[in-house]
Amino acid sequence: MKVKSELDQIYEPIREDLQAMEKRLYELIPDDLEPISTVERYILDNGGKRLRPALVLLSARAARSSANSDASLSDRTISFAIAAELIHTATLVHDDLLDGSVLRRGHRTINSRWGSETAVLLGDHLYLKATEILTDGNVLDPDDLEEFKQVYRASNLMLQTAAKIFKGEVLQHRKRGKLSTTEEDYFRIIESKSASFISSCCMIGALMNGDACMEMDKSLANYGLNLGIAFQIRDDILDIMGDEKKIGKAVGSDLKEGRLTLPIIHLMANAVDKDREYLGSILESSVDGRGSLFSRLWKNFRRSGNNTFNKRQIQRIREMLTDHDSIAYSIEVASNFAETAKRDLEAIPDSQAKQSLISLADQVVKREN
Repeated sequence: MKVKSELDQIYEPIREDLQAMEKRLYELIPDDLEPISTVERYILDNGGKRLRPALVLLSARAARSSANSDASLSDRTISFAIAAELIHTATLVHDDLLDGSVLRRGHRTINSRWGSETAVLLGDHLYLKATEILTDGNVLDPDDLEEFKQVYRASNLMLQTAAKIFKGEVLQHRKRGKLSTTEEDYFRIIESKSASFISSCCMIGALMNGDACMEMDKSLANYGLNLGIAFQIRDDILDIMGDEKKIGKAVGSDLKEGRLTLPIIHLMANAVDKDREYLGSILESSVDGRGSLFSRLWKNFRRSGNNTFNKRQIQRIREMLTDHDSIAYSIEVASNFAETAKRDLEAIPDSQAKQSLISLADQVVKREN
């Protein structure tokens, strides 16, 4: 509840913009495409932080001149915010399917409730709907030459970023269970999968504003990149150290899938031989062509009604991460990226929207969900 309250305050400058976006999201649900219609409504009803569309909207307002600060955002800007949310949701649906996840935001995932075929269809539908919005004549209007170049640039940027997310997913898949994964590998993956998208959302907000100069575009893009890295590092910390009730999913999903995140990479580099061998045996077993080790264990525990061993494994890894300062190290790295993000905003004029972006950089590194 505390995080939601903080986000409400941060989102206050765009409260009406988000409401308009939310209304249009529901209007996009098809009437005659079951089960997609039902499933899409299920996803919208279960909400989320709406971080990506919020960044489009906040950046658009932050890049405005003070004389134009209170004017309504254009329908085009709202459309880009909608496209950002659709693309993000599509990635989550496909990620849950690939990982075999059961919970997302405290609710059953699409693949666990409706099956893998529906999950694939829904993810594809969301991607295609986003593409349709970005190329619609009301957004890309060649007759409006004054804005066409900027809008075309923004549409192209978002579509290119969607392709970059896919590339990051492939790279992450190739690194599953690889004990040789380095911090450089990790940052390359999260920049492609998470940070580049957040960066694009911020830059697109500036591109949608005729008052913005190139320096603002670059400042907001850099802000988004550093914010996205900080956000993902915190996400990876919560995946292993978080409270399941708060994060809305099972703890340890990254380990289960053999993904080496920053805390685990640091632990592997600094642990004593005994701890390193223990962790290595788990990670190496996570990918063997038959599903992850933790997935197989979970199936056995679910049949037997006992998952104590699973929890004991997680608890030991948590203790190792704490003992070897891997969590403290990861928090420090995330905080440094967040501070860099705030410095990136120095070229942006002071406004309520800019203050919200600054507050958001602070919030992402202390959030609990």
